[in-house]
Parts: sequence; C-alpha cells; structure tokens
Amino acid sequence: MEYVFTFLEGIASFISPCVLPMLPLYISYFSGREEKKNKAVINSMGFVLGFSVVFILLAILTNRLGVFLTGYIKYIKIAFGIIVIFLGLNYMEVLKFK
Repeated sequence: MEYVFTFLEGIASFISPCVLPMLPLYISYFSGREEKKNKAVINSMGFVLGFSVVFILLAILTNRLGVFLTGYIKYIKIAFGIIVIFLGLNYMEVLKFK
C-alpha cells in the first residue's frame, strides 16, 4: 500500500506549481525538432535515469554523513550551542562582530 502512496506523492510533486511551468521545456527537449518518437522516449528515459542516480547518490551520502555525525552528536550540540550564545551576545550588542 505504501507504493501507492509513494506513486501518488510523486504525481502530486510533478504537478506542483514549481514544476508545471517547466513541462513545455521538458517536452520540447525530449521530442526534438524532426527526430523520431523513439529518440524522445530514449531521451526521457535518460533524463529520469540521470535524476534517479543523482538523488539516490545524494540519499546514500547524506545517510552516511548522518551515521558518521551520530557518534559525535554531543560535541556538535555543544559547538552549535556556543555559536548560538555568541550570536545572541552579538545581537544584544554585548559583543560586536564585523
């Protein structure tokens, strides 16, 4: 059942206002001027494959980064807490950063 929801979410994101204006560009790019229909299918499959590979690699890299940072989460929280304190002091004009 989750595959159906994933499919519906993909359709919803495809017809979002951010992507909709780009559809004529994609269709004209894939169809070409005087090329055959097979060329448009091959171009669109390459486009989908390229996007899929990029997003899969990004997901793998962010997962690995998250796993790596989980071991150091205590130190990361302390470091960012100190940064927030300094930014608060700068906002209150106790410290003055350029």
